Amino acid sequence: MTAMTQTCSVQRDFDLPVEIVWDALTDPVLLEGWLADARFDPVAGAPVDLHWLDDHHGDDFDGTLVELRDRAGLTVADDRGALALSLERLPGGARGTSARVGIVVSGRSPALSAEAAHWRTHLEALEDLLRGHPVIWERWDADYRDTRSAPNPATPVSGA
Repeated sequence: MTAMTQTCSVQRDFDLPVEIVWDALTDPVLLEGWLADARFDPVAGAPVDLHWLDDHHGDDFDGTLVELRDRAGLTVADDRGALALSLERLPGGARGTSARVGIVVSGRSPALSAEAAHWRTHLEALEDLLRGHPVIWERWDADYRDTRSAPNPATPVSGA
């Protein structure tokens, strides 16, 4: 019997232009400031190595950049599942435009459906990075404890 594919989705709006947020999704130096130690070239088909710097992900991610849509999103996948980051331009904001970042994680892990709070925490860390404060990984648990425990009933989590 094979396990069902689980999906976890979270999103957050940022009062910054898409161009600024895009760099934080694709530049390995900036990714280390909110997500993971990342090694990859932003070219579809390139290998991707994500070394998680917090203790909540388990094994590192060694996969492939399967899709790259300029200033719109990217998807990486390995034999356990996929991580998709999407970026949407929104009207308004202090600079006349803002951005929405979505994270969709899919895989066959039964624990995946419980991870929405953790991915919301990474989006909080992205906000901090974009405001000039990258994560100090040694303080991850202390700095982001409240974000991880905050309920968010609007986050859909599903099994397929």
